[in-house]
Amino acid sequence: MLKIIHVRPEVIKQNVLARAQHRNYHSKPVMVVHLLGTGEKPKLYDVVRIEGPSTLKGDYSKDGILSAGAHVWIETEAPILCITRLEDEPFELAERFE
Repeated sequence: MLKIIHVRPEVIKQNVLARAQHRNYHSKPVMVVHLLGTGEKPKLYDVVRIEGPSTLKGDYSKDGILSAGAHVWIETEAPILCITRLEDEPFELAERFE
């Protein structure tokens, strides 16, 4: 299954501003994972580990961007491990996609 991974720069900016104002602010996940062909909505994660070959792609033409507006993304058919840090918890939630 083809997986597309990209980041949300607007959320990175929000996290940086919020952290400057509130020291204990829990950052929102910035990694977006699309599982193509599954019909599932894209999911957000803090960490994505690609366990095999992948390709970093970029397209700056109007037709080449992803529906989310990303101009740069990673494509892979390798398994990935996606991690979400849980707020106020000493552990993380992990999902693996083959």
